[in-house]
Amino acid sequence: MIGKQIAALIKYNTLSSFRKRKEDWGIPQLSNKLLSTIIISLLCFYFILLGCGVVFGTKLINLPVSAWGQFVLIAVSLEQLFWAAGFFKENHHAFLLDTRKVIHQLKKVRFLQLFSVFVSQALKKTIIIWYLFVFPVFLFLSTAGLSKSKTAIVFLLGLVYFFFSLFLSMLFSYIGYVLTNIWSKLFYFKIMKGILFSLSLLVPLAVGYAVYLLVFGDYTIKDISGFMESPAFRNILMNTPYVFLAMRSHSVLVFAGVFAGAVLLAVGLFKLWSATLKKMDLIPYMHLTKADYAPKLKLHSKNKIFHAVFQKDLLFLSRIDGFFIRNFGSMLYLFMLFLGFCIPLLSHHFTGYSTAAIVTASVIIANFSYQLVGDALKTVLSIDGEIKNQHLFHWNIKNAWQLVLPKVCIYNLAAFIYSFIISILITVFFPSSAALAIYLFIVFLCSGFLYSLVQISSTALYPKKNWEHLYEIGEAGKAKTYNNLYSALIFIVSLQIAAITSYFIYKKPELETLIIHSSSSIFILFTLLNYGVMFLFLRRINMAERFANND
Repeated sequence: MIGKQIAALIKYNTLSSFRKRKEDWGIPQLSNKLLSTIIISLLCFYFILLGCGVVFGTKLINLPVSAWGQFVLIAVSLEQLFWAAGFFKENHHAFLLDTRKVIHQLKKVRFLQLFSVFVSQALKKTIIIWYLFVFPVFLFLSTAGLSKSKTAIVFLLGLVYFFFSLFLSMLFSYIGYVLTNIWSKLFYFKIMKGILFSLSLLVPLAVGYAVYLLVFGDYTIKDISGFMESPAFRNILMNTPYVFLAMRSHSVLVFAGVFAGAVLLAVGLFKLWSATLKKMDLIPYMHLTKADYAPKLKLHSKNKIFHAVFQKDLLFLSRIDGFFIRNFGSMLYLFMLFLGFCIPLLSHHFTGYSTAAIVTASVIIANFSYQLVGDALKTVLSIDGEIKNQHLFHWNIKNAWQLVLPKVCIYNLAAFIYSFIISILITVFFPSSAALAIYLFIVFLCSGFLYSLVQISSTALYPKKNWEHLYEIGEAGKAKTYNNLYSALIFIVSLQIAAITSYFIYKKPELETLIIHSSSSIFILFTLLNYGVMFLFLRRINMAERFANND
């Protein structure tokens, strides 16, 4: 009974996801015959490329007969572990409590929906990784006489791969789910908020220092390299589940035992998840406080549209309990990780030209900071969310810039506060000149201003069509592609400016102050240029038509 319900949910979610992607990209309706022809043609082309890659690879690199198959299976095992470790983050929406739909108010349906995600993702991964990559590779290797494993056993190993994927995804996600749920409940206590948050900042600091030791610690590197060359490490690699089974493909009993073990592990985790969910339920997406706020809308102001949207979003942010701690805390976690790695690095390896190193490092940490927190702010400030309220301002808002500007201002206000704090902290840890302190503030501020423009404008240009859940806001396919490409351009240009600045500081230390001020001016001009172009472009976008075409 449960199996049928999960299968029905998988079918529904797959069709719904396919429909939404098709609508996001504006793909026309295709007949089943034409769609099948396109898929078969792409698969044939893929298998031809894969076969050519295997043939040329085995010709260019000379390895023992059994080494090729073992290498593929070891790589697949490692990839499976990394995939499972990131499952909770990549599929976070499945763990969120969303009762906007009546059917999701039933606990049983919510739990089945989560399990359907586990099963569907494991099934999709098995088809793509195993049956579209591993199995064809072994077929080509067997044809070339480079594999002693039986192809039938390799095909059946896909079932083991599926259950191991299911087990590992549930295992790693269980850890993240429990910690997140407990953490969110502890944050209800005001005193605990400050204590836990302060203590938690020490964790990324220690992790950053540990990474530094792993990368630059002489004894650590020697220990790791010695272990990797030892027989024990080779035995571990040779006894990964898939290599172990492939080398013993003649034994039906071994295969049956491992398969049964994988099934039992998956069933055991299923039972553990069921028991935990009954007690804890899913993770609440957001909590609204019960605070009351007096109306401050300036109805007679010339900029009443700006004030209306600005105050509405600011009020919404103020009512989301723990939002700033969770999301701006993420930026502080990243910064502490950066400090844990860079403080010993700069103090031991860049003592002669630490200013040049800080100039480049500040651009990297600034860009990644806003990419990290951007998704959370984008969801709350997204233009997509206004689709449900378009009847309130249909006759007032004429172009996209009128909606983008107040939301960008809120984002920029947060970026200003963050930039001020971070630039002071870096200056304290690395005593430097006033010019460098100003440069750090400008880099973080300009990066925040640029990312706010990109992330908010992407949701205005390509709103999500008919979004159903809050976590779908701002997730249109075209919007994400636009966001990624524009963000990459910003990062590349910013990094080039910082790299050139560092080079001139290293070559001409006597002109350090002039070079830093010039670099700061270039960052400001680059930011103003982007705002000018987007202002002219967004003023030409009719927001009412954009909503109508994407609703």
